[in-house]
Amino acid sequence: MTGPAPAERVLVSPARLPDGPDRPVHFLFTLPQVEEFIRSAPVFRIPFAPSHVRGVTRWRDRVIPVISLEGCLGIPSGADDRQPRLMVVRTGESGLRGMVEIDAAVRIISLDGEFTPVPAPPWLVCADRVRGIYEWTEGFLVMVHIDAVLQGAAVATPEKGQQNTAVPLPENRTVLPVLPSM
Repeated sequence: MTGPAPAERVLVSPARLPDGPDRPVHFLFTLPQVEEFIRSAPVFRIPFAPSHVRGVTRWRDRVIPVISLEGCLGIPSGADDRQPRLMVVRTGESGLRGMVEIDAAVRIISLDGEFTPVPAPPWLVCADRVRGIYEWTEGFLVMVHIDAVLQGAAVATPEKGQQNTAVPLPENRTVLPVLPSM
């Protein structure tokens, strides 16, 4: 006799928002999107790059962009003196890699709880770079469209007057987590 399939596990990282929405915001990543965690790396600024592109860094003999998700999504953030960690992410669709700044309080959660899709809230300016937004007991989960973020391109945006609706959370599948190297 077999039991129910185990719920998928995902990685969540709190958005670095000293002043912002009335409820906490977390970014959601599937485990296959996460390649490695890096405590710090030298980031070289790029002149005239958008403000959410912090610069580039060298990783495994590659030069990859370092991106602020809060800035990329247009989520208002105040001054934050905490040193962010860096997480190497990869896309499944195009095979691109990049680093995103994340809060050190990263954790893995199971998707067996209550997650309700919600339309894009007003504080989320660039909803075209999001695959879904969910309400849960701890606030909001924002599932970032990693391909759109790394390519710097907009994906399909809702027509004026339409709401940006969430896509379903990832289906259950067995995934071995990538161990962080610190």
